[in-house]
Amino acid sequence: MKFSATIAFAILGLATQQTLAAAVESESVVPLESAEVIQARALGCYQQGTPSRPAMCHKPKCPSNRRSVFWDFGCPDGSWKCCI
Repeated sequence: MKFSATIAFAILGLATQQTLAAAVESESVVPLESAEVIQARALGCYQQGTPSRPAMCHKPKCPSNRRSVFWDFGCPDGSWKCCI
């Protein structure tokens, strides 16, 4: 069976169009957690404490009766420790 150049290009164009549509569709799906605003997930130092034992910023290290925890904001800079 002999194909003409027009038919061959039409088949190639349709296949390319379907492939591109599938690629665009897969890229447009965004998981909910990655669509969340980064700042909304930020963790403050003082949010990690409890009413009976509030979190405190210490420099250069935490007192012996407290431990250091990760924080995004609340202490002056990275050289400070958030202690609970």
